[in-house]
Amino acid sequence: MTRSAVTALEQADRNLNTTYKQLQGKLDKQSRAKLLTAQRAWLAYRDADALLTGDIDARGGSMEGMLVALRKRELTISRTADFKRMIEHIAGR
Repeated sequence: MTRSAVTALEQADRNLNTTYKQLQGKLDKQSRAKLLTAQRAWLAYRDADALLTGDIDARGGSMEGMLVALRKRELTISRTADFKRMIEHIAGR
């Protein structure tokens, strides 16, 4: 179970990275710097939120790792969708 959750997270991370690079390529230098700052903060949030979720739902139990990975995946998919909306917005200008 945990392995499959980690594999799904890894795929979501690859999709996020691809979309991040696409967005980055459409931004000027100033906006790229803001994107980097925002992404670093978001990654810290994602990881902390996932750890909290795992702790609340299964502290120390065998499912904790799986729940952390699933929460990270959920947040990563949402972030990828945010980036896609930004790309569409830029294209529509």
